[in-house]
Amino acid sequence: MSCRTETVICKHRNAARTYYVDLNDALPTGVTLVSAAASTDDANLSVGSVGVVSGDTVIESGTCGDITLKANRAVLLALSGGVASVDEVLVTVSWTQSDGDSDAVDCRLFVE
Repeated sequence: MSCRTETVICKHRNAARTYYVDLNDALPTGVTLVSAAASTDDANLSVGSVGVVSGDTVIESGTCGDITLKANRAVLLALSGGVASVDEVLVTVSWTQSDGDSDAVDCRLFVE
């Protein structure tokens, strides 16, 4: 599931899944990700492993067609738990870039 091209993620409360944040279009040409982290203020949602995609990776996205995540220009993060609600939860993904800059994006998550 993407957080960059679709800023809304839907997740079942019992699901433990890995999601991606594609930053290819957000990063300047020649700049790569050095590190990444993710956090949430929701005590019922767990953010597991977070990492920079180290090699070109193809994500099969069903009806939307395959998506290629470029090496060092995307982030993978594991999410589990959560409580079903009509309210959104923010998951903040932050990163450090090879040019020394850092940035972040808030992903809107709905738990069903």
